[in-house]
Amino acid sequence: MVSGAEGADLIATALEGGGAGAQGAAVAEEGGANQQGGAYETVFIDAAGDADSVIEDKIRVSTAPKRLTVVSSDRKVQAAARTRKATVVKSEVFWNSVGKQLGKVKTTKEPGGKRWGISESETEHWLKFFGLEQ
Repeated sequence: MVSGAEGADLIATALEGGGAGAQGAAVAEEGGANQQGGAYETVFIDAAGDADSVIEDKIRVSTAPKRLTVVSSDRKVQAAARTRKATVVKSEVFWNSVGKQLGKVKTTKEPGGKRWGISESETEHWLKFFGLEQ
């Protein structure tokens, strides 16, 4: 993932999703409040909207464009970001880094009782403990 050493965990990206025909634009800026150290805003645009234009507008009005990282493979969006000295990361590179980060997530083994339930004697114990004896 884009790290602090690479310009911070900042993202301005066009996203597909959010409902039938909806598009989204997520814009992140260094120094905010998310877990990665950056703040971000997500804006959903209806099917008639243009997420790339929203991203370009966010870049244009940013008071600290050098603190932005723009994730997009759209050349026009990349050019707008470079003009304002923002960091640019291609969507494919970003997505691959997300996949690597997800691959590092450790999973824990579920206890057998979660799938098969507890034994009859354990059930009786807890019913008795909570005063719910049958």
